[in-house]
Amino acid sequence: MLASTFLPLFNYSYYLLMKELIQLLIICLTISSCIGLPISNFKSNISNTSDYFLCFPDTDPVFFSLNLQQKSNLQKDLLIEKEKRNLNCTTRFKDLKSGKENLDEINQRELDVKIGRCRDENQPCRYH
Repeated sequence: MLASTFLPLFNYSYYLLMKELIQLLIICLTISSCIGLPISNFKSNISNTSDYFLCFPDTDPVFFSLNLQQKSNLQKDLLIEKEKRNLNCTTRFKDLKSGKENLDEINQRELDVKIGRCRDENQPCRYH
């Protein structure tokens, strides 16, 4: 009698444990599949890559993890692809600000707030 009382509880807790293990397995497989593109796929997909990657390959985490020889080989292939596309990175991405430009702009705004300089002289100063 006592064993039959605990049997449904055991089955339900076993079910919950298995459900959690399956969810954990699915999460682990999803994360491992999203870690990055294999190095060999870079070469096969260069013709399909975006202009941004051709101009700024160092923004890709997988490219960043390559060794020096692999990076130089890939850079060579990227240069060939840029020539095929007649891609000029300077004119194509001239509207993008560099990190230094963004930082300089932020620092200038902070300095203006500290010294009390207004951005627009025709309007009152507003500080956050």
